[in-house]
Amino acid sequence: MLIGPLTERNILLVDADATLASAAEQMWARHCGSAVVIGPDDKPGIITERDLLHALAEGSDPRTTPVSSYMTSDAVTVTASWEVVDAARRMIQGGFRHLIVMDERGELTGVVSIRDMVAALVEERQRVLAG
Repeated sequence: MLIGPLTERNILLVDADATLASAAEQMWARHCGSAVVIGPDDKPGIITERDLLHALAEGSDPRTTPVSSYMTSDAVTVTASWEVVDAARRMIQGGFRHLIVMDERGELTGVVSIRDMVAALVEERQRVLAG
């Protein structure tokens, strides 16, 4: 099973200089656990719900602290042709729950979460068991 069909293509994008509060509000409104961060270079970063929790635990003011202070700027990316099992293994090794999906030209195409992958694997397993 490939990552491509599981990729959420309705991507939430936030600027690196946006506040944590703004990112959190947008993530809440869109019911997503991450946002792709657009910074000064072309390489996408990511901010996740765990990053927001980290900021709060450190006492940062989300109304004034920029996303760039807590985002992952060197986010791991995959292509749609990655196998789900390989992507899940990479997520487990790295200790994260979201992957940015790029096309073969290096263009952003979406995000896939561990939840997306588990749901797809469970569905596939149920189909196999049903015969």
